[in-house]
Amino acid sequence: MSETEGPERFPKSMLYAAGLMIALSLALATWSRVTGKGDVPPPDADLVMERSLLFSDHSDGSVRVHDADTGELVEVMAAGTNGFVRSLMRGLARKRQAEGVGSDAPFKLILWDDGRLSLVDPSTDEHVFLNAFGRDNVNAFAALLPPRQGKTS
Repeated sequence: MSETEGPERFPKSMLYAAGLMIALSLALATWSRVTGKGDVPPPDADLVMERSLLFSDHSDGSVRVHDADTGELVEVMAAGTNGFVRSLMRGLARKRQAEGVGSDAPFKLILWDDGRLSLVDPSTDEHVFLNAFGRDNVNAFAALLPPRQGKTS
């Protein structure tokens, strides 16, 4: 005689535990977002230099960067170059588009006295601390700042 066994059942207690863990994770993430607890504020630093920049794509694949205040052409990034700058700006442009913000508003590139460099989109209140991406990527944006007054090479 053969005994027929049904499929092995997964313990319900494990499913409840997994569901509870997911619910707890979502609740803690929501609480952190709503209360601001857990946010790490940037270190206090004074602004050394700031430049408002406009980025524009062109049909030849280049990206042109202009000083938003003076209209000065700061840099022409040839097609296939400056991958980090292009990727970051594409992400920020996508956020602007999602929030219904036009592309004509400038970005602010800020140098702080502690050496940090940040890119701010005042239109979406997005802040990107560029030093987190390494020296080469910081240098790609630092090249867009005006020369420092009184700096000797």
